[in-house]
Amino acid sequence: MSLMFAGKLAGLLADVLLAARLGTGQTADALFIALGFPLFVDTVTRESAKFSLVPIFVQYRNQRPNRYHHFVSGLLNASLAGGVVLLLVAGIGAPWIVQGLGPGMSAEGITQATHLLWMCAPLLLFAPAITIQGVLLNSEKRFSRVALRSAVTPGIVALTLSATWNQPGAATWAAGGYSAGFTVYFAVLAAGIRRNAELQYKWNAWPTSKDIGEIRAALSWPSMGFVVRQVARLLERAIASLVMVGGVSSYYFASRIYSGVQSVIGTSIATTGLPNLSLQSTKGDREEAQQQVRKQTFQVVLLAVPAAAVLLLFNETIIDLIYGRGEFGTKAIQRTTGLLFWFGPGILFSCLIPTLSTVLYSLRQYRYVFWNMVAMAGLNLALAWGLARTAGFGLQGIAAAVSLTALCGAISLAFLIRKAGLPLSASL
Repeated sequence: MSLMFAGKLAGLLADVLLAARLGTGQTADALFIALGFPLFVDTVTRESAKFSLVPIFVQYRNQRPNRYHHFVSGLLNASLAGGVVLLLVAGIGAPWIVQGLGPGMSAEGITQATHLLWMCAPLLLFAPAITIQGVLLNSEKRFSRVALRSAVTPGIVALTLSATWNQPGAATWAAGGYSAGFTVYFAVLAAGIRRNAELQYKWNAWPTSKDIGEIRAALSWPSMGFVVRQVARLLERAIASLVMVGGVSSYYFASRIYSGVQSVIGTSIATTGLPNLSLQSTKGDREEAQQQVRKQTFQVVLLAVPAAAVLLLFNETIIDLIYGRGEFGTKAIQRTTGLLFWFGPGILFSCLIPTLSTVLYSLRQYRYVFWNMVAMAGLNLALAWGLARTAGFGLQGIAAAVSLTALCGAISLAFLIRKAGLPLSASL
């Protein structure tokens, strides 16, 4: 958790510099629209694989050691080939991708975003391979290098913006920083695998039909679920672009604080606990797994409740302290403060969701994960459109929709875990 927290500080520094250089105007909107597609691919591959593939990696290493090295090497090689295909897709289709993600942008903004997407395209080359590298290291309980993810890319973005502070084209420099950050992080993970992981890499390996079948069984439902959820996130930005100029960037800066708290508390606890949960489920030791889930849930509640209280009581102070400088003026502070306030009530439930989801992953109840994600995405979009556009609450309506959806998602996961045979009703 400490490494993830340090990484979030690096991310916060990058956001502070971006806010000071770009504010919440058209150029900032163009940058975040351009980053939307590469980060969509990165998030879908990473989030769908980091939990669902860990049990398979653990099983191969413990029960089929002779196949383990070919299996992992084949996945790494296939992921790099997939990255090349995605790079070509972004290079050719950038103008159409941008228009779809930012329907409320002006012609000038679309041109800016297209150029920035080309600058960000290298993210797509490495994102799939980084996902497999991270799963491998997590499955062997080597979390430290994987946790550097949240520090390397934003750290390089921050260094790039600092070094070019007096230069024009801040958005272009930032996009280049993101591309450089993913490249460096790929190299960091590769070095970690070479030094620490129990892998004999085979450069000519390729997944067999049996491997593909197991991966498809593990990834199909979670991947579809994360695609639906991330499409919902992209549509949230599209709705924000329709509300006002600067809506996308205002929403981005507020959601970064919200998602940062979720990652430091919810995701870190879930990630470190999954290998043990997977091993306990493989052995059929459900009582031990049940005790661990209750312990993790208690840890999340203990940390998330104070975090939610801080966001609700001190949201304006937080936004002013973090972003209130440079191009980030009074109006930007007011818009972003309103968003952060409505994110606050959902923090506890948002942090519980990763921990509760890992229970279903360890039990390989992938369909439950998928349908929960679909239900959350549909509810989130309906509430966001209804509150922001129909009821006239604007950007604050989108944030309120996120909090309401997180509440419903956490309740739904608790019900599905009970249905899967691992109730959480005993006292913590």
